[in-house]
Amino acid sequence: MSLQNTTPVPNDFFDHIPYLSHAEIRVLLVVIRQTFGWKDIKTGNRKVRDRMTYDFIVRRTGLYRTIISETIQGLADKGLLLITDRDGTPLKTAMERKGKWFLFFQFQPVRFCDATYSESRTEPVRDSEHNKRNTSNKKLLQKENLKKLKKLQQPLLDKLKMNFE
Repeated sequence: MSLQNTTPVPNDFFDHIPYLSHAEIRVLLVVIRQTFGWKDIKTGNRKVRDRMTYDFIVRRTGLYRTIISETIQGLADKGLLLITDRDGTPLKTAMERKGKWFLFFQFQPVRFCDATYSESRTEPVRDSEHNKRNTSNKKLLQKENLKKLKKLQQPLLDKLKMNFE
């Protein structure tokens, strides 16, 4: 089996998948493809960082620009994405990145024991209220609560009826 035309993906990426949103996974995969997927002409090694525009990331991910902006900031806050200018100066906020012509992106794996990462970690999708199973359970609970509420209200409605008769 030939592994030509493939991109090596760091194992650290897979360790973070349960804690990432769908958009974050897409953006990180584009960054990994544009860096580890290419060899630096000068050194012959895999690229560590590469210049990308938001429009390029929008085209590659299929996500809206506003989602890209929020996602990039979220990944930067989690320490998984390092964005720098041409000189390698980190650009941590959207305001620092605004108006810059050259933005360089780099996947920056973080270990789970890092306190700053654990504080910014999002909940796993299985615990999210947007999970299909959790939405179904939520609707079922709402129906049950509505039935209980009607049972509690029925005696009051009967009393009101008697007063008007």
